[in-house]
Amino acid sequence: MASAHEEAFNAVMKEIKASAERLGQASITEGARAAALRELAAAYRHLRGGQQPGGVQVAEK
Repeated sequence: MASAHEEAFNAVMKEIKASAERLGQASITEGARAAALRELAAAYRHLRGGQQPGGVQVAEK
C-alpha cells in the first residue's frame, strides 16, 4: 500500500500531465500557452526536487 506522500505525489504528477495535455488542445494564444507550460514545468521541477529557475547552485571544485 502506498504512503500518503506517494499518493499525493502521484496525484499531482497526474494533474500536471493532464493540464499539459489540455493546454495542447486549448484555443489560447501562444504566449499564454507558453506561460502556462513554464508554470507546469516549474511545478514538476519543484515536485521532483530539481533546480528551480533563479535558484542558486554552488559547485565544489
